[in-house]
Amino acid sequence: LGLGPYRELLGKILPMLRNKGALDNYTTLRLVQLSEVLLASRHALGQAEDALEQQVAAALAHAVRRDCPPDAHAVRRDCPPDLLARLVALWDQVGAEFWARSPALPEALMAAALSHVESPAAKAEALHPMLDTLSGSSFSQTPAFKQGRRILQAAGQARPDASTSRALSAALSALDP
Repeated sequence: LGLGPYRELLGKILPMLRNKGALDNYTTLRLVQLSEVLLASRHALGQAEDALEQQVAAALAHAVRRDCPPDAHAVRRDCPPDLLARLVALWDQVGAEFWARSPALPEALMAAALSHVESPAAKAEALHPMLDTLSGSSFSQTPAFKQGRRILQAAGQARPDASTSRALSAALSALDP
């Protein structure tokens, strides 16, 4: 069923969000949740809400930069690796055209991924699913990923746990073009 029974409600709420939503104030998690609703609404309404998707993508790029700063020692509780993986997996449902329309978001996601990989506090078991999702999705076709994959791989290989975690080692190997 999904959101099908709520088609009329979606028809009213989505335009309100597009016109009045203060999306820049949303956390990354809240924007991921909004992404889930947007993607489910595609099926319920039979069409994409392109303008709102673009607003959400721009707000996500802003939120990822804000919630996951490029400081490898910063606390990232608002934007952990599993949330980045979930975000990429969600928008992978739309495919390469979404990433092409929203180049700031892949750039922000790659910076956040690199920040996580460089962080000594990040656990290998949290990093390898994120890296697998980045390299195994349509996200891997973005210019940001193509330009940053070697840097991401080098940072991962420099980690002390890269040689002891088979899953992380395999995820790093999958970053090869």
